[in-house]
Amino acid sequence: MQFDTGVRGEYLTWKYLRKLPGYGKVLFNCYVPKDGGETTEIDLILLHESSIYVFESKNYSGWIFGNEAQKYWTQVLPQGHGHSRKEHFFNPILQNKVHLKWLGRYLGKNPDTFYSYIIFSDRCMLKKITLSSGRHHVINRNRILKEDRKSLKEVKLNIWEAATRLQPKEINLIYEKLQPLTKVRGEQKRKHIENVRGKRDISIDSSS
Repeated sequence: MQFDTGVRGEYLTWKYLRKLPGYGKVLFNCYVPKDGGETTEIDLILLHESSIYVFESKNYSGWIFGNEAQKYWTQVLPQGHGHSRKEHFFNPILQNKVHLKWLGRYLGKNPDTFYSYIIFSDRCMLKKITLSSGRHHVINRNRILKEDRKSLKEVKLNIWEAATRLQPKEINLIYEKLQPLTKVRGEQKRKHIENVRGKRDISIDSSS
């Protein structure tokens, strides 16, 4: 784990999530099927009695800029002596929209009822992140417990007693359905990576 920053980031996210109250289960690196035999990889899924939470983990450093509609976000890395370097990466909100879409199809559920979280490393600073839809959360990892408890409070006020609340039995059934998707073989992972790298113009319908 110490050599894989992505895996370490997901583990650190789980360390916060396990402190949340209520019944829940967590899945890591879930390869959800798409059309055409392809898959989309979800970093972390929390199945909780309040809802389903879908996490995209970004273990970056530097300053992060972006808004919900932009195709690419900007990472600014200090180089010393007043200089910096800019890097661009695909908008993680658009990335997670793809995850929500295919996870919803696979489970037969409305993805609009899921919570979308983009979790950035504590080593970076979110300088200017503009959110417009109210459906996505973009935070540093050290704020996840505070943010999730806020979401749980909102859920409690609005749908805590509603029929859409997940009972432990339903959580277990969903977990059993998704858990095999975390056990993909090396060849399947390699094919997934090649499909992602081979797409220069990523759209919401075809992105990983």
